[in-house]
Amino acid sequence: MNYITIISRSEFTDLYKYGHAFVQNSVPFEGNLFDHRNDQVLFNALTEYMNTFEYSSEYLLLHFRVGVYNGSAKEIFIKDVVGVYAIDPEAKTQLSVSFDPRIRLQISPWTEKFNGLRQKQAIRQAKAGMYNCYEVFDIQSEERGKMDFMMRGNFLKDLFGDLYARKRPCGDQSIWIYLMRYERHSPYWRDDRGFFLDAIHVYENYTKKTEQDDFCADDTALGEVINNCNKDFNGIYDVINANAVSEYEVEGCNYMAVAPLFLYLKSVFSGGLDAAKIKMIEDEFKSKYKTDFAIAIGLLGLSLGQDLTYSCYYEEKKLPIFGQAPESDSNANLRIVGEQALNKDVDHSDNTLVLHQVQPAENECKDRNSETKTVESKMNVEPNVSAPEDNSVFSDQAMSAENSPLYESLENEYPILMEKQEERRQH
Repeated sequence: MNYITIISRSEFTDLYKYGHAFVQNSVPFEGNLFDHRNDQVLFNALTEYMNTFEYSSEYLLLHFRVGVYNGSAKEIFIKDVVGVYAIDPEAKTQLSVSFDPRIRLQISPWTEKFNGLRQKQAIRQAKAGMYNCYEVFDIQSEERGKMDFMMRGNFLKDLFGDLYARKRPCGDQSIWIYLMRYERHSPYWRDDRGFFLDAIHVYENYTKKTEQDDFCADDTALGEVINNCNKDFNGIYDVINANAVSEYEVEGCNYMAVAPLFLYLKSVFSGGLDAAKIKMIEDEFKSKYKTDFAIAIGLLGLSLGQDLTYSCYYEEKKLPIFGQAPESDSNANLRIVGEQALNKDVDHSDNTLVLHQVQPAENECKDRNSETKTVESKMNVEPNVSAPEDNSVFSDQAMSAENSPLYESLENEYPILMEKQEERRQH
């Protein structure tokens, strides 16, 4: 009987090394796998219990032949495997570098279906980021409902569909898509005025139904007011309100509050939520902007996603698996970073796990997005000023072939499959 299953890269390593492994979800099929390229039922059954993943090279499809069996788990042997499939061409390229060259690695017939699955997972992660931000900033349910209203229809599907297709916003799309995909190319102020000028630029993109590279918000009537307003964020907003600006109207909110505030927050939390800054942001903006603040927080959460918000959320909820906080914070270099913690020196002298102080790797703290676009100087601002850094999932740079969670090369990140795995197990 023919079965297809999905296993992780590390599970395949063990299967190949030890000759056998247990698989948890195997789906029977008939004939050649490529005859099922349009079989959505088979694909759904195969991926029903698949965990969220970042790189397509993290999982493989195995075609194996065994007798008919019942139950969820099945022990298979390497001799039973008749086909090994990478999820997509990029995964095949990465896996081929580290696999035994004798293994014939093929490309799955479901590349497009997996791309759709990853879009759904990305939407789920973005929603998780929004929820995390709501919880951390204590946004009430009534205010959360405003964001649900703005995300009605195909908002998230269109947002991530264009993102994964590497298409820039255009046409009759939500203004919030234009806002979340916006990248500054004009030489606007580096201070708080710049965020309001950015908001005007986004509105222009939205009304013209395409991104306006030649447009300059300084040339508008409101832009002129902003340019002459050398105040902080709240002061600029008060000046705008005093001018009774009505041309920038969006259903459900005050656009000239939400858009600049979102861009400001995205700049403040470009590296992810920071507990030290959250209280300051709440004190400065929450009571003043009320529902508009809640909407901006929702957009921030979508932009940051689960990956850049989960740590603060876990701290807020005091997860049961967390231990007691250390008595002092003097050990600044003591770091536990995911699975890396398991690879540090361990002191077994008193049967407790002790993670010794470690120094950052030589290139660990380098910003891989350091080649940001720059804007020229303006008035008394020094030349070649960088635009606000954007580490969110919606920037073009985050989706580039070199940096994307979809396409980023893993050649230097993963060890050679057989040699490094053996070396690790020996130690």
